[in-house]
Amino acid sequence: TRDFSVRLGKSYNNFGKHNFLHQHQFPFIDAPLVNLKIFGDEALNESGIGINYLLPLPWYSELIFNVLEGDNEVLLTGTSNNQFGYLLHAKNLWELSEDTTVEASGSFLFGKNGAGTENNSSFAAGGSLTLKWIPSQKARYQQVEWQTEYIHSERETGVNAGLAAIPNPDEQRAGIYSYLKYQFAQ
Repeated sequence: TRDFSVRLGKSYNNFGKHNFLHQHQFPFIDAPLVNLKIFGDEALNESGIGINYLLPLPWYSELIFNVLEGDNEVLLTGTSNNQFGYLLHAKNLWELSEDTTVEASGSFLFGKNGAGTENNSSFAAGGSLTLKWIPSQKARYQQVEWQTEYIHSERETGVNAGLAAIPNPDEQRAGIYSYLKYQFAQ
């Protein structure tokens, strides 16, 4: 059906609002610091299979589920071939007026990492909110966009060497970025 699609291959995955962008699509020169710290320089760029489903709602609502190879350089780094990453992304878009839209999305990622034992896991969760105003009469000349995104991740790091085998505290990283962009000319 036209409400359902499948993707196979390597791509920037739909985690949040920024991760799936190629560098030439960035709103600024550099990626947000929170994205770099959680996913690394290559972002969440993984091989896998994805299923997209457009929900039958009166507004735009999409669910995306991906099974990923699980070899992200920072967060996942699975040590064997069967340690996949699992990504769920939900996106909703509402038209507030002819010229104004608001988009809200949420993402959750889970997988194994190579720190300590093979049983250590990692996860990331995030949400974003984007407000756009594009006047229909001046769309090529004027627009305003406000975007905010929050991402949190936790990575189990294994156990201490020694007799007690006390677990190390998890690595936790979190951050938020926000920007306001105003286009005043073509």
